[in-house]
Amino acid sequence: TMARLNALREKGQPVFIDFTGPGWANCIVNEAVAFNVKNTKQYFEENKIVALRADKGDLQLKKQIEDLFEKLGHTTKTIPYCAFFPPARSEAEPVGYSGLITSNGVIDQFKEILSEQKSEAIVMNK
Repeated sequence: TMARLNALREKGQPVFIDFTGPGWANCIVNEAVAFNVKNTKQYFEENKIVALRADKGDLQLKKQIEDLFEKLGHTTKTIPYCAFFPPARSEAEPVGYSGLITSNGVIDQFKEILSEQKSEAIVMNK
């Protein structure tokens, strides 16, 4: 829910959301090759990234998911779609991407975002 996302963001937690749906082939593939694999789970744990799952088939969450898609600029509202919310203390905007992805793709994306934040923090502290 948005309340959970907001609570995590207020704590400064980086958050990853996997927008998925039951029976969607590409969602199942992403789950198998990108999210439920050892190196992704380990990277999330080491970097304290909280992983959430937003099931587009859940009618109770449908409005919240569509509102979040809108906020993220994901106007087609298709799945699979993922969003990474950097730590709340940063000025970085969430990064979203759609389609198939690999474990290395997920990790590389997060490394790039987190390293950009560290560089910005160093510049601001000078």
